[in-house]
Amino acid sequence: MDLRRFITFKTVVEEGSFAQAARKLCCTQSTITFQIQQLEQ
Repeated sequence: MDLRRFITFKTVVEEGSFAQAARKLCCTQSTITFQIQQLEQ
């Protein structure tokens, strides 16, 4: 497991959207989507 994915998930929940989480984490929305998909698997 990658701690980064859990941080991403936590940030999405706190921010309420993938786009806002991406801005806060300084990455792209597609990166957020990919990391959440990895958690789902």
